[in-house]
Amino acid sequence: MDTCIVFFLVFLSVNVIGTVLGYEASRIRRIREWGTIKTWRILGFILGIVFVGVGYWLASIPFITKSGEMFYGFGRGSYGVNGVALFFFGIIVLAIIIGKILWLKILERLMNPPSL
Repeated sequence: MDTCIVFFLVFLSVNVIGTVLGYEASRIRRIREWGTIKTWRILGFILGIVFVGVGYWLASIPFITKSGEMFYGFGRGSYGVNGVALFFFGIIVLAIIIGKILWLKILERLMNPPSL
């Protein structure tokens, strides 16, 4: 019971510290000056591709049992669950970036309809 409380307090304190640091980082003007919106979109797209690639690679590593049997398949290896989670996280990052780009294009088209 005591270890659960310790783990919870450590988890809670790490999240509180991360929240405070994230809030303070969002208020820094220099972060906004590092690049344009296009730069951040390209960086997010590259990050999503990296997550998908590393996740697929981790999920595809074969699993060897103590008896010498090998299991192949997506998500069945030594790091299968972690790889699948990273793979789907990368897909979510890509969906957010692509969705945001498409949404801004739709809004731009709605605000400035083409003249006939």
